[in-house]
Amino acid sequence: MVAPARLPLVLRYIEMNPVRAGIVTAPQIYPYSSAQQHLTGIFPEKTPLDRAFWHDFGGSPAWAELLAAGNLTEEESYQLRHCTYGGSPFAADPFIEDIETRFGRHWCRSHHRHSSAA
Repeated sequence: MVAPARLPLVLRYIEMNPVRAGIVTAPQIYPYSSAQQHLTGIFPEKTPLDRAFWHDFGGSPAWAELLAAGNLTEEESYQLRHCTYGGSPFAADPFIEDIETRFGRHWCRSHHRHSSAA
C-alpha cells in the first residue's frame, strides 16, 4: 500500500530500475519500460497503462520532471524496499492511522534506517 504523496517515488523507482541496474543510461531507451510512452504520450491502442492516471498526473511534462529527478536517494530506496519486503504501507503515520481506522486493522510501521554519517 502506498500513500498518494509517495506514489511519485514509487513510480520513479520502477521507471529507473533499468538505469539503476546499469542496463541503460536512461529509462526511456529500455525496450520493456513504459517510460518512452509516458514521456511522449504515444500509447499503443491496447495498453495496460492507465492513460487517465497519466493525464491526471500531468502527462508528459510531469513524467519528464519525475524522471529528471533520477534515482531515489539511498534512504528513500531503503524505506521503499523495507516496506515492500515487510508488508507495511509506504506511508507516513497520518496516512497509516487513517487506513487503520477505515479498515479496522493495524499495520506495522516501517522503521527508518539511521545512517552513521553525520
